[in-house]
Amino acid sequence: MSCTTRPALLRSVPLRSHCCGLLALALLLGAWPAQAVDGVIELNAAAVQAGGITPGDAPGFPATLSREGRYRLTGSLVLTSRATPILEVTADRVDVDLNGFTLGYCSGSIFCFSGTAAGIDAGPADFLRVGNGVVRGAGGDCIDAGDHAVIEDLIVEGCNSGIVVGENARIQRVSVANSASNGIVIYPGGVLADSSVTGSGFSGVHYRRSVLILDSIIRGNASAITTSAFALYDSGGYRNTVITGNNGFQEDQGISGNLVDLGGNLCGSDTICP
Repeated sequence: MSCTTRPALLRSVPLRSHCCGLLALALLLGAWPAQAVDGVIELNAAAVQAGGITPGDAPGFPATLSREGRYRLTGSLVLTSRATPILEVTADRVDVDLNGFTLGYCSGSIFCFSGTAAGIDAGPADFLRVGNGVVRGAGGDCIDAGDHAVIEDLIVEGCNSGIVVGENARIQRVSVANSASNGIVIYPGGVLADSSVTGSGFSGVHYRRSVLILDSIIRGNASAITTSAFALYDSGGYRNTVITGNNGFQEDQGISGNLVDLGGNLCGSDTICP
């Protein structure tokens, strides 16, 4: 039955507007991204190219996540231009499960356009969680997140800086390697735990006041742990952490600021750290 016909007995019912309204609703729902049974929105290349993942998400990259909720990759997302983020997160309380896949740039590609975009650009968003996969090759930060972020169970490699988070964040069980600048930048109230940071062109960990580093390895960076001038008179601490091969194997390992040695650390070949 078309939207313009109706049985004689129902001529008094305005079926045209009702039917066409249902049709419009069906089309709207059909355009919404498919969801897993558990309510998690799935992300893959086809979904990104189609757009409409969340309100305001245009077709193509970046995939804009403008609604609180859970998202899960069902395939790797790889770009050949470092000028564009892969994920742009504008809402608080977004949970992204990489599901073992990769967010990356220029993997196996002959052509790779330059740029300074973050792989995951979530600087304005708080309470972000990202985990369980690989982020690599961004011209900017691999991951740029706001306050109260949880970044865990990741391999992060080959970006300008690896992970940059706001205040009261937690970074755990990550491997950050070969960052051109800083491996990790962590702000007041942050915790770095059970992680390794290697091969950074500037600092393995750059902190801004009142942070805690636990059970980690900081090795082979230009400097091990550094701070800004604003953090020189504020304190944090590090415990059960191996700090070696940094600062050209100099004795001080490139540690600056006022972090307190909480015990169990190894700096070079010495259990007494600078």
